[in-house]
Amino acid sequence: MLLSKAGLGIVALFLVISVAYHFKVVNLKASFEAAKQEVAEVNQQLATLQSVDNNNQIQIDTLLKERSSFAKLMAKRDADNQSQKRLLEDDIKAMKNELNNKKCMAVPFPDLVIKRLQQSY
Repeated sequence: MLLSKAGLGIVALFLVISVAYHFKVVNLKASFEAAKQEVAEVNQQLATLQSVDNNNQIQIDTLLKERSSFAKLMAKRDADNQSQKRLLEDDIKAMKNELNNKKCMAVPFPDLVIKRLQQSY
């Protein structure tokens, strides 16, 4: 009888350990499944963020190209404006020299001509 009580105790202890082990395994499986789900969600977020990052990089590259072409265009326009300004300044200087060399510009108009020009038509 002592042996059977000891056997029953061992069986009961084995049963308790088995149930505890089973619950531990079930708990670990649930934790593992939750971790797998979390990893899947994080991977999905990563894929979304990488897609957004790629789109942003494409937009940045496009804007950089546009800025470069606008900078070249503005530099060309500035150079053209400077060139045109120099040409106009040279023309004005040439005209002033030509007018200064004319003797008629040094002689004032007669008073009669000035009065006649001031009259209304």
